[in-house]
Amino acid sequence: MIVAKDSFEITGMYGDKWKIEDIEEVTLLDEMPEVTWKINGYGLSTTAKGVFKVKEYGRSLLFIKKESPYIYIKVGDQHVFINGGSPEETKEWYEELAG
Repeated sequence: MIVAKDSFEITGMYGDKWKIEDIEEVTLLDEMPEVTWKINGYGLSTTAKGVFKVKEYGRSLLFIKKESPYIYIKVGDQHVFINGGSPEETKEWYEELAG
């Protein structure tokens, strides 16, 4: 994930770019909500990337690895869950987004 002054971007397959001003909510989660269905993407025991149904959130973009924490971002009508390669990296991204 690349966080800039006025936008953030998730690179790679299923990635996109959003304006910081469009973020409605950013939350750091200790546990990932239950993922109920894969719509388009891939899900392994250690990684999930793509479009999935998440309990209580509905259709969501996931860019997650098994290790917590996770960042939840509500931007427009999209729900995005992401975490980095380490808990420290994830917390750093969260601080940049929550600003």
